[in-house]
Amino acid sequence: MKRIFLIMLITMIGILLADGAFPLLSLEEVSRDYLSDYEIVKTVNLEGSGHNCAIAKESGDMVVMTETEESYLLHYINTEGNIQWINKYEKPNNGFYIYVIYISDNGKTITLIRNFDEDRITYILNNKGSILFSKFGDYLFLPSPNGQYISQIPYYCDSNIQNGVILTNTGEEIAYELPEDIHAKCVCTKFLDNNSFFAIVSYGDYNVKNKRIIWYEINELKQEIINQQDIEFAFLEMSFPYFVKSNREILTIRSTNPPGLYIFDYKGNLLTVYEDNFSSYDITDNSNIIIDHVLPSDLRILDIDSNTQNIYDINLRPNHTANFITESILKDNCIVMSLFRSPNDIRTERYAYQSMIYDLKKDITYTAASYFMRVQDNSDDFIISIQQYSNPSVYILKGVEK
Repeated sequence: MKRIFLIMLITMIGILLADGAFPLLSLEEVSRDYLSDYEIVKTVNLEGSGHNCAIAKESGDMVVMTETEESYLLHYINTEGNIQWINKYEKPNNGFYIYVIYISDNGKTITLIRNFDEDRITYILNNKGSILFSKFGDYLFLPSPNGQYISQIPYYCDSNIQNGVILTNTGEEIAYELPEDIHAKCVCTKFLDNNSFFAIVSYGDYNVKNKRIIWYEINELKQEIINQQDIEFAFLEMSFPYFVKSNREILTIRSTNPPGLYIFDYKGNLLTVYEDNFSSYDITDNSNIIIDHVLPSDLRILDIDSNTQNIYDINLRPNHTANFITESILKDNCIVMSLFRSPNDIRTERYAYQSMIYDLKKDITYTAASYFMRVQDNSDDFIISIQQYSNPSVYILKGVEK
């Protein structure tokens, strides 16, 4: 049976992505109307207000950052709702930090990226809360599924930026070779599973959209190229997690110029190309792709297997807000989408999260000041709801048989 974790992080920040354009659902209404086959089995109270969170997609362990007047608190919580440890990080004298969190699928490695003006440092932690190593610089650090490796991705490409670096979870660099026929200007890597990764290589004149996508397999600690393709496109390195997504079957890469979405299997074979302009997208677990289309403004669900699409009259940007779909859940009666907006100025704004729920049967769109995530494995069904008021709480809901 599949396990589903839903994280709902309701903040007191006061930034709503839809600005009241849709009816607002409470947690009780979401549970009653869309999650009625679950019951609350445990509640965990946390200190502070909601800041950020991440879920391990296999183990279900979670890290939740809350914010108090004096500090930030990082909680590591297991699937039984037990807090394993809390790390405390002091606030700066003036202003505040923005923390971005990633966690490996097995919950063993955490990357904690701290942003403040030009001060950006990343801490790599284990699942005991100990720092394995730290590193300054304008990078994203994404752990591999098993947490043994870290992809160091530049926010932007520059001659002074280290790019394409792969590290162990203790900070040692892992060497891999690029083809000799290209002069790389910028390299971004990501692990697909524990034994394979791919690299997006920009080469030649950087103003030209020359890209080579290279698939590697790791055999006995050696990296072997198994496929490579040259494609002309452009994308934003600093938005890598929103432009490059994968599940257990497919890899997708969004292009801004020309606008579209390239869809590959794990061996590097190009399955199809969606050629149109859109704002953001996500992959569901059954490999459907949800696309926030731009002109016209609607929502589209692509079925890769049948090469068909359903179109719904939903505008996720009613006030022209630039949102990213970070997570999506496709059910028989609804589509649940979590949206993210990066602040225009991290010195004055926090990150903003919101969820949209589209009722497929009623043709109605709702909003909820919450952030949904899920995990799937072969265990029992669970939903976890983190609800943020002055005293935030984690609610663990377990599936019940009807």
